Amino acid sequence: PLYLEVSTPDMILPLADQFLIPMVLNTRDTTWSHGLHVEILRQYAPHVPFRRLSPVGYVILNKDAKAAIKTGAETNLEAETVAAYAELAEHFFHLPIFYVEYSGMFGDVTILKAAKAVLSETELWYGGGIRSFTDAKKMAEVADVIIVGNLIYEDLEEALATTRVSARASRRGDNMIK
Repeated sequence: PLYLEVSTPDMILPLADQFLIPMVLNTRDTTWSHGLHVEILRQYAPHVPFRRLSPVGYVILNKDAKAAIKTGAETNLEAETVAAYAELAEHFFHLPIFYVEYSGMFGDVTILKAAKAVLSETELWYGGGIRSFTDAKKMAEVADVIIVGNLIYEDLEEALATTRVSARASRRGDNMIK
């Protein structure tokens, strides 16, 4: 399936199978939690394929990441606070996905484990700083889905090597890499 993360209306590709709609939970700027969504719906509601939308609760934890800077994300969070955001995503908002995003740096597995411990229905996704098979394996042991981003552009062979985690996991029926 083709998943498309939509952070601006001009990114919409009608052929996508599923649209991931980011909601940054660790910001005080409501533009990034629901403000943009309201504006998009005001303009495009009759054309929105609601059945193909998946809201994603993001917690951005790399203070130097462009997304953290742009959204004003509060990135200096303890594991207990990230776990509380995970519970907010699952129990308050009933989000299908909770995404711990480190964007460009390898994250803290302790924080990921704290989030995973409180989730039962919401999937835990992880992204950030995966540069090797070992990195992918470490995070795939905790997260339901790991995102391998910039490595694809930096070192395609190593990026492809991370898919060995995905192949093994899919034989077991669990974690996957996107």
